[in-house]
Amino acid sequence: MIARAAQTPELWTHLAAIVWQGLWVWLTVKLSAKLFRRNVMKSGAAGAAEAPRAVKPA
Repeated sequence: MIARAAQTPELWTHLAAIVWQGLWVWLTVKLSAKLFRRNVMKSGAAGAAEAPRAVKPA
């Protein structure tokens, strides 16, 4: 779409191409952040892991 806009002198095609590209950037960032939060931030026990065992004095 951006290549098509570069071939025409009308301004609205340039604006439409920029909006279209911005929409895809927004959608990609939104989806990536959602997947990151779901898969990375929720992995692990979140503090419920076993604490290191203390060595008992002999």
